[in-house]
Amino acid sequence: MKQLRLFSFLIVAMLVASVTQAQTRTKTPATKEFVAISFNVRMSLDPNTDGPNHWDFRREASLKMVAEQKPLVMGLQEACPDQIAYFDKNLTAYKHVGVGRDDGKAEGEMMAIYYDTSRLSLLRSGTFWLSETPGVVSRGWDAACNRTCTWALLKLKNSNQAFFYFNTHLDHMGREARKQSIELIVKKIAEINPQGLPVLLSADFNSPTDNAIFNPLKAALGDARADSPSTDHGVTYNGFGKVKGNPATNNDNAQVIDHIFYKGVTPVSFKVLTGDYGAPFISDHYPIAFTFGITTTSFSRPGNAHLLKRPAGCQRLRCGRQCGTAQKGLF
Repeated sequence: MKQLRLFSFLIVAMLVASVTQAQTRTKTPATKEFVAISFNVRMSLDPNTDGPNHWDFRREASLKMVAEQKPLVMGLQEACPDQIAYFDKNLTAYKHVGVGRDDGKAEGEMMAIYYDTSRLSLLRSGTFWLSETPGVVSRGWDAACNRTCTWALLKLKNSNQAFFYFNTHLDHMGREARKQSIELIVKKIAEINPQGLPVLLSADFNSPTDNAIFNPLKAALGDARADSPSTDHGVTYNGFGKVKGNPATNNDNAQVIDHIFYKGVTPVSFKVLTGDYGAPFISDHYPIAFTFGITTTSFSRPGNAHLLKRPAGCQRLRCGRQCGTAQKGLF
């Protein structure tokens, strides 16, 4: 009888251990840290315009910055077609999404989002214009230029965790355009992300965050610069050396205009990248880097369907149509 009870006990113990091991193998929560970069690259104009600071003299240094920082994702502003082609050729670990602001294809500056393909899968993406008619190529309010916002739904590989990344560039002249653009972006984030997945938003906002136009954005997302335990309030627009000094010490925030906002991730650090990458300046803006933590759960068979909500009017989950939000069904 004793031997029978002992045998039964061993069988039960083995079953419990097997179930526990299977659960551990199936679902393992972990917090990992990643870097997101916002980088206004300064358009590649005629060589006489920027002289020694022309794109040809700083493009290799831009690649070095990316190599050193190893961002999970990076939002570019002012990127011209030849600059996109250069990054595509040389950033072999990355792919990009985005369209030219002037034709919805390749003409004009692109608010490109580059993502590390070894760590991320692209589920879907899209672009909308900062205007009264965001679904078509257009110019809004008192803006001097067409302005766009590109977004991507990205999933961490070997995990069930996905997040949205939005990247934009507000107009440099139109005050009303900047105000209305922020309101539109907040509205669009809510529309595109009804599931409430984590969100990152990077941009050259052409405004310091103490401007009242940021109030709707601050109500929806956190400010990475303000919230990070380790942070940096340095100038982001340097004008190729024409702008000096730290606005935090002279109360002049006019040149702190590049920002990252977030929701659903843990801020770790924020830094203005002023390092030497092989050129005096890699742009007339310093890149900014946001290190954040995100809790991931690994599954033996990760899936995508649970991450996505069927858009209104869409008959199939795997939808390749526009579905009213200028998005591509890539999942």
